[in-house]
Amino acid sequence: MKRGPSNSTTVRRKRRGMISLEMAFCLPILCVVLLAMLQFSLLFVARGQIIDASRVGARTATLPGANQDDVQRDVLQALGGRLGQYAQVQTELGVQTGDLCRVTVKVPMVAVSPDLLWPVGFSIQNQYLYGDSAMSKE
Repeated sequence: MKRGPSNSTTVRRKRRGMISLEMAFCLPILCVVLLAMLQFSLLFVARGQIIDASRVGARTATLPGANQDDVQRDVLQALGGRLGQYAQVQTELGVQTGDLCRVTVKVPMVAVSPDLLWPVGFSIQNQYLYGDSAMSKE
């Protein structure tokens, strides 16, 4: 038995359309996943930097004679220029030895990462990354 050329070309043509349809369904999902991975990785790295900066500030706050300007200077230096210009630092300095010194650092998420997922309903506008550390005064 001999197959006709029209039968094999019809099968290939149908399969080619199916592959295009599968790609049309999967490509937007893949793009959203890749954008989400990029955005969240930038946010996770920045959150680590913010937590480290709050720890540096809390260590400075525990030293004898430290004031709020010293703590803010060390926090901004630990954050660097890109995050430091948007950072808001709150300090609670202890007075006596053993008092709790607390440093809170707050940075807007849009200063860290572009708002890539707003088309799918997840926006980082008016959202903040926080770092909070507390240590006992020396």
